[in-house]
Amino acid sequence: MGTNFIQAPGEKIVAVDLVIEKAREAVRLIEKLPFFTLLFVNRLENGDEVVTFEADIEVGQRTIHDVRPVERLAIIFPFTDDAFPEVLALRDDFPKVPHMNLRLQEKPRSLCLYDIKYSESKLRWSTVEFIERIRQWLSLTAKGELHAVDQPLEPLISSPFYLVLPHNLFQTLDEKRNLLLVRRVESGDEKITFIAHRFEETPAFKREVPYVAALVSTPPLVHGVINNQPQNLLELHEILSLAGTDLLGILRKMLPDLKNDSSWKLLKANLILIVKIPKLRTQGAEPEANELWAFLMPHPLDNIGIDIGIWRMFENNLASMEIDPDLTKNGSNISIIPVNPLKTLSRETASIISGLPNQIDKKFLISGVGALGSQLLMHLVRMGVGSWVVVDDDCLLPHNVSRHALDGRFIGTSKAEALSEIATYCLDEKDNIRFITADILSPGKEKEALETAFKGADIIIDATTSIPAARHIACDVDSDARRISVFLNPFGTDTVMLSEDTARKFPLDFLEMQYYRFLLDTPALHNHLQRHDSPIRYGRSCRDISFVLAQEMVGLHSAICARGIRKALESTNAGIGVWRSSDDGSVVKYSYEPHEVFRQTFGDWTLLYDSALIAKIMSARRNKLPNETGGILLGMFDIQRKNVYVVDTLLSPPDSEEWPTVYIRGCTGLKAEVDKIKNITMGMLDYVGEWHSHPGYGTRPSGDDFLAFEWLVEMMDVCGQPALMLIAGEKNHSWYLGKMI
Repeated sequence: MGTNFIQAPGEKIVAVDLVIEKAREAVRLIEKLPFFTLLFVNRLENGDEVVTFEADIEVGQRTIHDVRPVERLAIIFPFTDDAFPEVLALRDDFPKVPHMNLRLQEKPRSLCLYDIKYSESKLRWSTVEFIERIRQWLSLTAKGELHAVDQPLEPLISSPFYLVLPHNLFQTLDEKRNLLLVRRVESGDEKITFIAHRFEETPAFKREVPYVAALVSTPPLVHGVINNQPQNLLELHEILSLAGTDLLGILRKMLPDLKNDSSWKLLKANLILIVKIPKLRTQGAEPEANELWAFLMPHPLDNIGIDIGIWRMFENNLASMEIDPDLTKNGSNISIIPVNPLKTLSRETASIISGLPNQIDKKFLISGVGALGSQLLMHLVRMGVGSWVVVDDDCLLPHNVSRHALDGRFIGTSKAEALSEIATYCLDEKDNIRFITADILSPGKEKEALETAFKGADIIIDATTSIPAARHIACDVDSDARRISVFLNPFGTDTVMLSEDTARKFPLDFLEMQYYRFLLDTPALHNHLQRHDSPIRYGRSCRDISFVLAQEMVGLHSAICARGIRKALESTNAGIGVWRSSDDGSVVKYSYEPHEVFRQTFGDWTLLYDSALIAKIMSARRNKLPNETGGILLGMFDIQRKNVYVVDTLLSPPDSEEWPTVYIRGCTGLKAEVDKIKNITMGMLDYVGEWHSHPGYGTRPSGDDFLAFEWLVEMMDVCGQPALMLIAGEKNHSWYLGKMI
């Protein structure tokens, strides 16, 4: 029995009359290369040219698909050269296989050779590579290897138009109606996108809608086996019948229910049919994925009902034939247009496309959404990171727009509220983001809501750029949440991130102190907190000032903060980081590993210090044995909370007297060093007390120590601060705060 071939399109011509360069080159190669035999060439009315040939294919002894050792093929070269040449398999019984192009007619079947746009391939186009790609496609298809085992399943039907559906469509669809309301959006280049909404999200006054979408589910189908695109409702019914789905029967039952729903005016709405199809890799396998088809029927529902025989027009009214439908009417007059279904962006999908393999499913609270905080928030939201409560008491003013995530449409609006609105539109997630318009230091009527939000958070991000607010978050907020603080230096060249550990053994307030010591210990950062320019006034009030800072710097550093926060959450440890940007676009990170923090209580006061300070003091003591030595203590008094932070020391000045039983601290150069430290830390670290060593094991104060402490009490009392002294012994140390007992 002979093989039947489909005639290639067009009128036959001779090869020398070809005018398309790619077609001429293909003929030259087919005549020259082995494995190919030229048969004839054609030309279509639109100028496209067709080259028909036979190719020898390496198919092996055992094949999965019926690709034969010799296949007859035709290549259609577009006259306009604006698309890939189309390759047709002319054998009438060429099998249905994956990786076929959809055509209006099923045959001849069209081979899908590329997964990129022609415009991206055109610059590197090679006719010889194209010809060989055809042979390779056929060879791999014969062996069943063209579609790899781990490759995602190929779509069954595609379309240039889009239908945007809720990402959790099957979890939230109204089971009673099984419907969505749809609006149409057109872009300037005449592209059309349909956007579907759940019924309950649509106000009653908008319920007279032009489009409605209905969902139909089918049994599983093997991927890539639909090779012709249905043109009308009947053809779609016939395709779905391959999967055992009676589409006309479903519609004949569905449409009367829509007609009888008095709360909606749907009969004049056009129908978009959504078909859910479980896809199989091979027949008999388990479904691997669900595919959605969507078809627009540009006909009102009442016309569709008439054309499938359940209604008829009688005296200008719609009469029912639902009990005894006219089955000769089968939808052949109802044209359909394929629409490509897309899903709204979920947190999970946003996380995946952002390259985050492990979704960060935590509850965040961010306080302060100014320039840095607003852009940081939007980076993390768009990456699908967590759910959010946004807290800020400020409103957007005109000058803010130059470096804020919000634009001029929101001037005068609460920053927290407006950002929450924008973030809600980024992700289709219910209750993913909330806002509280309040000052965390004085929340007023929002006090209870703010306290609840803090307690419910897993991560609290301080982006306030306010030391009082940051200290409040660190010390006063009742929450088990891990705290992270981010801010820019005054120049806007450096980003700082202070991150607590998960157990909060390294609290944010003391990480701040260690950050100041980090600046002292790193010469490159000595100018980190200095500012030389003048503020800019944007209003008449004495507080209406801003500073010179380019949006490009805020954008850069907000992105650095976003990544820094993600990386911090991958670890359980605390961290201190400073990222410095340069004019050439490079960024250098300076890292500091926090040291163990210790607390001691002295009456109403709490002393906080760390292991690095003690190690430095003990090292100085050993170096001066058998004599005593000492120095001054550097840190900060928090008078409001009665906390004393001690993080560093200036060792014994050169004019000090150091003896085995006596130490008298000198003062040469001391004031200059303290002033330098205050300058580097923007006045945050200052003198807080004294320390000295005992050569032996004991740390009990001597008579001289009592006298020195009395002098210290008198001196510090003038400033309203308690006296502080440390005595370091061989293996231990003793602190004295307020009084020496």
